[in-house]
Amino acid sequence: MTTIIQLTDLHIPDINETTNDIDVKKNLTHTIESIRNEVFDILIVTGDIAFKQANAHSYECVKQLTQNICTNMFILGGNHDNIKLLQAFFPHSFPHNLTYYKIPNRDSTIICLDSSSSIINQQQLDWLQVELSHSQNVNIFIHHPILPTHVTYMESKYSLLCRNQIIEILEQHPYPISIFCGHFHTEDTTIYKHITQFITPSLLYQVNKYNTSFEIGCKDIGYRKIIINNQQVSTEVKWLRNKDI
Repeated sequence: MTTIIQLTDLHIPDINETTNDIDVKKNLTHTIESIRNEVFDILIVTGDIAFKQANAHSYECVKQLTQNICTNMFILGGNHDNIKLLQAFFPHSFPHNLTYYKIPNRDSTIICLDSSSSIINQQQLDWLQVELSHSQNVNIFIHHPILPTHVTYMESKYSLLCRNQIIEILEQHPYPISIFCGHFHTEDTTIYKHITQFITPSLLYQVNKYNTSFEIGCKDIGYRKIIINNQQVSTEVKWLRNKDI
């Protein structure tokens, strides 16, 4: 059995940045305290570590707060991140200095993809196709949602480019696929054929998913716990209510 904790969309500000009157560093600190009470094997952070622009202050803050929490920690880039700067602060999160890779695991295939440029390039697509060809049940971690969702505003402004290319590859895989992502600042589940996509809440705020214009829905935050046992996946979001932080 393998237990994974997923964090996403931390959005830690630079020194002079303001974040909608939200103490995001406090949110992360409270989340880390909660995670320390969990028993888990792998920690995966699926992007947007920085608030708006990648910077050393935000990355150093996250590095300090996550020290000693898990020996197997992997950080993926989001559209607000700079991959080279992330690699400098978290070198062990990028095996062989790669931005997309497979995490060794006896229970299941765990694949991490790089959507920091808002697109999955052809090199990644080719690599993914090869990995899928000799895998059964697969778990994919990525910043952007791959499947279309009903998160109206975020879909209209910030969806993954050329998503049909990767969807076509996933459709050809004959075994179940689970996608764990963030980016849309909400909790959401989408099922398409044998593919199930789980969007994990942000540590900044959650948007009103059905609005056609931007609106903060709530300031509760959350992280995801994933258990893989005999190729079967179970998952839940652990919510941290704003009033308790």
